[in-house]
Amino acid sequence: MATTHRRHFRNISKWKRHPLVLGISWKRRKIIPFYLISKYKGIKFSGKLADAEFLLQNDFSKGLWPKFLICDPPRKWISDGWLGYGYLEELNQKIIVCTKYESLIIYKPYAHIIVFADAPPNVLHLSKDRWKVINIDEFEREIDIIECQMKKDDDT
Repeated sequence: MATTHRRHFRNISKWKRHPLVLGISWKRRKIIPFYLISKYKGIKFSGKLADAEFLLQNDFSKGLWPKFLICDPPRKWISDGWLGYGYLEELNQKIIVCTKYESLIIYKPYAHIIVFADAPPNVLHLSKDRWKVINIDEFEREIDIIECQMKKDDDT
């Protein structure tokens, strides 16, 4: 498993490595979404589809499009066993219909959808070909090893 993480990390271009390395080294996972939003123009929403679509509609009307859609659901939703997998699948589609306020149909480019949750997802509800689930706690030690190896490679 360790070699798999190392291989995936080495294949990531430098601009994609940056948030991964910084984010994982921080002790509080709640800081990572704010970093991604400020650095890479992302949108954060709590988990309601209508809210996410409305935020996307606002950006779209200004000629902007986020690189990241960050879902940070409340702990209560996760402890109750509900995490809206349906809306995640819908956000992953190319067409968004915002039904809140003045609605638009948006044909959007793809954006990365990142979900920060305190518990693992129920993978039975996800399309396995479109989602990659990573446990940050298990990945953290491997990142430290990779960073040391990269420093050695840069020095030589």
